Parts: sequence; structure tokens; C-alpha cells
Amino acid sequence: MSHFADIAKKLINGKFICEYSYPDEHAFLLKPGMADEMMAYLEKMEFTLSTPQEGNGFYCSYLLPKNNQADLKKQFIEIISSLSPLVNFLTLVQQSCGDDDIIRPGDVMRMTELQGVIEDTTALSTQLDKIVSHSLFRSTSSTVEGKLKQVFNRLIEMDYLVSSNPAHQIYTATSKWSLLIDQIRFINDTEQLSLEKLVDETIKQDDLYD
Repeated sequence: MSHFADIAKKLINGKFICEYSYPDEHAFLLKPGMADEMMAYLEKMEFTLSTPQEGNGFYCSYLLPKNNQADLKKQFIEIISSLSPLVNFLTLVQQSCGDDDIIRPGDVMRMTELQGVIEDTTALSTQLDKIVSHSLFRSTSSTVEGKLKQVFNRLIEMDYLVSSNPAHQIYTATSKWSLLIDQIRFINDTEQLSLEKLVDETIKQDDLYD
């Protein structure tokens, strides 16, 4: 399989390509004319090449949304469902690090440091328990370390993090966080709900199915 075809397959399968998640593939798409060529290729299958508002990555979306309303509705529900635990994780990191900024692409996260702060802070430990009770991060571990490992592994699977130093449990945030912010803004505008109300409603839905 050619490099071009391999990248197209990743995009169609829902992978998010940026300089952190797939650096070689990202560099390939940044070559003159390559993004246009990829877009033309995807359009033959009624997909298109999209980027977050910040323009720091690539992902695949439907070229003709009206022809794929069922799939789009399913995706929308999945985004809504994952919003609460992802936002709660962002809050957990902010509070643990004492930083008001959200996670940015390229940010380095050291799981052992996060673990130490959570173990020493009852409120943060309770917040982590809430996160891993959600189906997105479901964990039955009794330790903070085990719970965090499950969360970080899922975030890697979802292309939000990459493991930059497995031996020392160091991770790097990808540009997919930019896409999440775009999705939150879109949902807020479309549903005319504040983020806080949207999260509250998502939590209520989670409680119905847990």
C-alpha cells in the first residue's frame, strides 16, 4: 500500500492527523498540492478533508451531509456522550496543575506528577472516580494509578494523546483538542445551550444508562 493510500485509509477510519499524532503523515499532507490531491481522492467516496478552526490538523468528514444524516446523527450523539468526561478530565488537569489554560496541542503531561497530586487531594480523587465511572473511561481499578492509566490509554486510542516516553509515562497532547473545542462551540451554537448546562444534561443521560 502506498503512503498516500495508507494516509487516506487512516482518515476514512476516523484518525486525526497532526504533527503530534502522525508526524510523518502530517508532513506529507503539508507538501505542496498534497492536501488538494487527498481532498480530490476523498471526494470520489463522498468524503472531504477537513481541519479544525486553528488549522493544525486533518480529519475526514462527509462531503454531502444531507446524504448521511443517520451517520451524522450517530456521530453527534457520540460527541455529546463523550463531552462530559472529556470536559471533566480537562478540569481535573487544570486543577491538578493549578493552571487556568485548557490543554493545548504539544502540551506535555506527566502521569506520575498528576497521580501524586490526585492521591494527595481528596476532591481530585473523587473527581477522577466520577470520570472513570463513565462508559468512555470505565475502570474497575481501586488505585489512582490504575484509573489514570485507563484514562490515558483511552485518550491515546481516541488520538487526543500520544505516548512520547512510555518508560516515564510522559504523554503529549495532540491537536485533536482543538477539534474538541470546535465541536463544543458548534454544539453550544446549535443547541443554544451553555457548556455547563450541556454537561449537566449529558451527566443526567449517563445516569440513565449506567
